[in-house]
Amino acid sequence: MSFPKNIGVQLKILLGFAAAISLLAIAVFFSLRALQSSTDNTKTIYNENIKGFEALDAAKTNLLTSEKVSMDALVAAEYHPDDTKAMIDESDTAFAAVAGHLKEFEAAMHTPELSAKADAILKRLGEQATYRQKIVAALNAGDYKSAIDIAEGLAGNQGVDQYTSANIAELDELTKAATDDAATMYQDGKNSAASARTLSIAIAVVAALVAVGAGFFLARSITTALKNVVARLASLQQHEIKDISAGMAAMAGGDLTVAVTPVTTKIAKYPNDEVGRAAAAVNDIIDRMIETVASYNSTRGSLTELIAGISKN
Repeated sequence: MSFPKNIGVQLKILLGFAAAISLLAIAVFFSLRALQSSTDNTKTIYNENIKGFEALDAAKTNLLTSEKVSMDALVAAEYHPDDTKAMIDESDTAFAAVAGHLKEFEAAMHTPELSAKADAILKRLGEQATYRQKIVAALNAGDYKSAIDIAEGLAGNQGVDQYTSANIAELDELTKAATDDAATMYQDGKNSAASARTLSIAIAVVAALVAVGAGFFLARSITTALKNVVARLASLQQHEIKDISAGMAAMAGGDLTVAVTPVTTKIAKYPNDEVGRAAAAVNDIIDRMIETVASYNSTRGSLTELIAGISKN
């Protein structure tokens, strides 16, 4: 059976193929876009939130270290005065590091609400530093009792211990706020990826319908060569597109273990006519789909390594 001579029929066939190919290309584009969105979101959470959490943890550790060494210095001032200066220097170094880590947190997060909380802690640290200086002055003057009064909030003093407790509580609240912010960012990214995934699936379904419609019409007019074309398009829809959609759905749910393997083979032989050109176009689509599957698997592997790195940290 020869190719239809009617120009209208030919035009419909060609337009059907063009629409199917275009929609398949659009589906692939949105699939890759969803994958990229998921990757970017994961990198953002790591680069901002994880680094911010590390800075907060370091700030809390240094603040507790500074407090402990300060208490040790007060005890040493009475019984081992020669060790006092070294302890005071160690405490001051740890205390100064707290402000530095809080500034690292602000630089990583770029969130006004969290920065405001960090600024409040920095202000309280400045006030605490004043009382710490009074303790050092009292110790240098040999006035051990006054140093104890300032540290414990006696004799009308605010008390360095009270400042430390308040700052630790604020750091805990800041950590919780940063955690909530990270959760919100993750959910937003997840919703965005899910929306792109849904759109790509819908386009893929439309593309499949167009391909099936064109295949049905051509099957009534053309011989075995056209059947090969239809078979390849159906295979793409049933395997590669479906598998990539399923993989993206799993990725959106946090499962990075779904691998995709291309199974559709290229058309080995086809006639040198309009159908043959269509077969060549399908072979090109198969090549691009193989590249798409490779990109998906590569992105999935990169995400797996990134999350594994985060878990180790």
